[in-house]
Amino acid sequence: MITPFDLILILIVFSFFLFGLWFGLVHAVGGLLGTLLGAIISSRYFSRFAETNTGRVISFAVLFAITSRLTGFVFYGIEKVINIARIIPGIKTLNRLLGGFLGFAEGAIVVGVALFFATRFPVGNLNAMIARSELAQFFMTIGGVVIPLLPRVLREVQEASRALP
Repeated sequence: MITPFDLILILIVFSFFLFGLWFGLVHAVGGLLGTLLGAIISSRYFSRFAETNTGRVISFAVLFAITSRLTGFVFYGIEKVINIARIIPGIKTLNRLLGGFLGFAEGAIVVGVALFFATRFPVGNLNAMIARSELAQFFMTIGGVVIPLLPRVLREVQEASRALP
């Protein structure tokens, strides 16, 4: 059964798909690269800005968003330079369709990494909502693709959390 939490996850991923469809492949590549860089940078520096679990989640999210958007902005500039190729018939449509596909992938990774991180630093009843959501488990599996890029400390937290009852 789809829970309200699942609907929120679907809305988030669908918005990434729409943005990818709207902006195109080059912009989506920038977004995906920004997502990967955001995961790496925010996971390495979030703890310097907060001591409580809520603060850690917020600092991770802010660093993640800033890094991802700055990278996206750089690719936006690259896209403007490459726009000359749009005069070829079909290129614009292909660019947008591939952008939508990549946007979906980026959204799934962002949601998966965010859920992975949120389960490591419990806040309120969020872990219970994640545990009840099959969709959240699916996105966490997808987000697991970037987990090897995270620093060793977070991987150790993941291993320790598996050992808990």
